[in-house]
Amino acid sequence: MKHTETPRFAFLAALMTMLFVGTSVFGQTYTLDNTKSELTIFGTSNIHDWEITVEQQEGKITFNAGETPTVTGMEISIPVESLKSGKSGMDKNTYKAMDTKKHKLVTFTQTGDATLTAAGENTWKVKAKGDLTISGVTKASELEFTLKVANGSLMLNGEKSIDMTAFNVEPPTALLGTITTGKDVTLKFNTVLSK
Repeated sequence: MKHTETPRFAFLAALMTMLFVGTSVFGQTYTLDNTKSELTIFGTSNIHDWEITVEQQEGKITFNAGETPTVTGMEISIPVESLKSGKSGMDKNTYKAMDTKKHKLVTFTQTGDATLTAAGENTWKVKAKGDLTISGVTKASELEFTLKVANGSLMLNGEKSIDMTAFNVEPPTALLGTITTGKDVTLKFNTVLSK
């Protein structure tokens, strides 16, 4: 009897160890809550500054809150035609400039472990390297944000400046070219992800 129980116990102990180690190494996956998240794009023109609200976004982050917290995976996806300025003409010009007939999404995919620096209780400054794809053009990019854990959710806060011409997107124009927009835009985000 002892000979059969000991291997069985050893097997269960090994299985539990593997499960625990797997959880601590790979972390838990959190899914973006679109209803609680905000993403706004700010830009300039020769007449006045402008902004566009992103009404739809999806994403996931794998976060390990162990002794050495890590973000081992992050994917964010934004349908371009969910960008809304409140002005249909501006929206149409934006979609045309970004060629939404061919390229429906803007995406960011993490390509390596992120760097986390403690910034308070359950709060870290994060630098994550990844691939940013806009209008079918992919560039290596770094995303910086503050990550806070609260009530079983992750809260991300940050901003990112982008030169749209680097992604072959020509700044939209209006009124026969009398209104021209700047090539640089700034994304500001407050993102909530839950288990």
